[in-house]
Amino acid sequence: MLVGTDPEAAYAAHLLPLKLALDVVYVRRASLWYDARIVGRTLWVIVTTLVGRRRFPDPPELVEARRLLAESGAASVQRPATEL
Repeated sequence: MLVGTDPEAAYAAHLLPLKLALDVVYVRRASLWYDARIVGRTLWVIVTTLVGRRRFPDPPELVEARRLLAESGAASVQRPATEL
């Protein structure tokens, strides 16, 4: 995704807006319970990776982050590969 002559510009144009939108989603949902759910999902990914799983669904927050990007008129964000 970041191949080309200027990977830093590609990052700033394609990935950074989505990461910032995910940060906004996190801040809006911030609570101890939400943090515990994130930790639980992280542990699930680690354990299932150890037993051989390599593909995972997108995080549920991604839908809201993409909606925020669409509403803000931010640059189009390409769907990243979900393989780890």
